[in-house]
Formats: sequence, structure tokens, C-alpha cells
Amino acid sequence: MPDCCHDPAGPLSWKVPLLRFFRRSGPLFPALRAPLSRSHACHPGKQFLSRAVLSRPALSRRALLAWAWGGLLLLGTALPLRADLVGTFSSLRTGYGSRNTDKATIVSGPVAVNMLRFASPGKAWWLSMGGIQFKVTIEDTLALAINSTFSRLQQLTPVYRRAFLIVSEGTKDGVAFYSTLGGAAAHGSQDYLNLISAADAFVISHEVGHIFEQRTRVTDTTVLDRWEVAAQQDNISVSNYGNTVRHEDLAEFAYVYALCVDAGQARLNELQALSPRRFALWKMMVEFNNTPPEVTDFRIINGTPRFVIRTIAGYRYRVLYQAGLAGGSWSPVNQTWADGTGGNITLTDPVLPLPAQRFYRVELQ
Repeated sequence: MPDCCHDPAGPLSWKVPLLRFFRRSGPLFPALRAPLSRSHACHPGKQFLSRAVLSRPALSRRALLAWAWGGLLLLGTALPLRADLVGTFSSLRTGYGSRNTDKATIVSGPVAVNMLRFASPGKAWWLSMGGIQFKVTIEDTLALAINSTFSRLQQLTPVYRRAFLIVSEGTKDGVAFYSTLGGAAAHGSQDYLNLISAADAFVISHEVGHIFEQRTRVTDTTVLDRWEVAAQQDNISVSNYGNTVRHEDLAEFAYVYALCVDAGQARLNELQALSPRRFALWKMMVEFNNTPPEVTDFRIINGTPRFVIRTIAGYRYRVLYQAGLAGGSWSPVNQTWADGTGGNITLTDPVLPLPAQRFYRVELQ
């Protein structure tokens, strides 16, 4: 199943796979339970939506929802009748991110690259924002200035910025802008964050749900199973789109969570009260993905820098260096990744003689 996409022309809640869903009865997520691979592209609607729904029927939203819930009741599904979370918190979209003060600046670039999607020619930059550095690439056929990407990146709630680092690892494209994604507005996984120029911070926050979930699932293979149980026990829908399959339910919750984080503790408390089990599980994933690699010891022995790193099984680690902090990309001290063991590992910088000055950071994948 593809991960995700949004129609930038309208609210997320209009992405309603009614026909496929209403032909079934049973649990909240009636189909598509197969495990996800690490690379997905998503075109929701192409597999689920009739053209009539995609083009927005003449029915009013209220009438459409009434028809929808009526269909669900007729089929005897387990979906609740409580209001969905996206609708409950949609007013928080106004002013979202306006209190974020960190600004994006260009560290280096542009550099000509072949982007990962179809090897499309593009340009890559490294940006700095809020103490992190990440990559942004833009397809050459897209008339989008690098500065035009800043506002949406700055708008995203800071606890989600870790996703920018994840998709900038190694040879990944970082935040990648394309002229088209085959009808989708975005594709998200731990291997890429692909956007069209119209994709905004709300779309990105949904994609962060996929990025964090997939990164968490490297070490916790049960997280989606537990999410499905949490959604059933909370007895409230996130959105009609989220109702289609559990990983989209999670990504829609990530979007709502971002709105509430930005709005303040009172709204977070409200979200927690409405969906406590999803809230606890997503909060765990956010915290997990924002935990940096821990260097427990560093020393220079016989002229060789040695790093002792506490690791997580299932991840790979390497040390990067830079001669100064004025700009430019980080380079690995060794092209080989070290596998995490769940305990400590020791990595070294083999350069001899050691330069007078060198800055390091640890990257995990």
C-alpha cells in the first residue's frame, strides 16, 4: 500500500475512500493490512475513490457525512459516531507556526544532482535551521526558488524537524521538491520526503507521521499493530482518510498532534483526553525519533580520536567530520557503517596526522 498523498486543493477530510470502505463491514481498518516496505509512493484515491468523490459531489459536506455515517450504520461496522479529530481541531490551522522564531538559512549549494525519483536532474542545498542542518533538493523542471521553500519548513512544529534529518541521511535527497508526483501532493517514508510546490506545512506534518512511524518500526515491529488496537479502544475517528488503513490513521493523527503542539498545552490536553491511547503511542514515537545518538566517551589515544557510542539494535552508525562550521557538507571519516548492537560500539577517525582542528557529529540510519 502506498504511504500517502494529499490533494492540495482542499482539506484533508475530503479524501474519503467511500465506495471501497462502505462495501465492507467489520473493524476500523477493513483492508490493506500487509506490512509496508521501506519505500512507498502514494496515490490515495486512485485505488479507493470514485471519480465522483474525487471531484467533490454536489452534496453539502453535512449531507455527505450524513450519507456516509448512514452507510456505515447500515453495514453494521464498528466505526464510532463521535466527531473526527481533524474536524475538532481544524480551527488551529489559522496562525499555525507563527510563533516559531527559527529561520532557515543556506549553508551551501546549489550543487547539480540526479534526484532519486527517476534520476531527475536537480539542484541540492544544505540548510540550517534551529541548530540542525538538512538537505533540500529541487527538480530542474520546477520553477521554484530555494528561498520560496523556507516558510513552510519554518512553520513546521520544531519537534517534527528531526524528519528533515532522517531524509537527509547518506545519499537521500532531503526535502525534495518535484514538478509532479503523478497526481499526489507528497510521498513520505524514512527514505524520502517528496513534495510538489503546493504542498504546505500541514501536508508535511502528515508525512512526518510516516517518517517517524517507519523509523520507529525498525526497532519496534509491533508499533502498527499496537496503533490499530489504540485506535479501536479510543473509539474516535481521526478523519475519513485515516479510516482507510492504520498507517494513514497514524499520519492523520500526527497532523492533528502538530496543530495541538503549536496551539499550546491546553489543546494538547484536549487531544489526549479525546484519544488517550493514540496520544501516548504517538508521543513515544516523537520522543524516540528526537533522541540523538549518545556519545558516552570521547578521547584521543595515540593521536587517534575514539568515540564510544551507545547504540540501538537495528540502526547503523558512522562518524562525520567538518574542518569548520562556516558551511559545507559533512563527510564520513569512514565509508563503512557500523551496526548497532544495543550496547556500546567504538568508532575511530583514522586520519593521520590529526589536523589542528576538526568537528565531529554522529549519524545514524
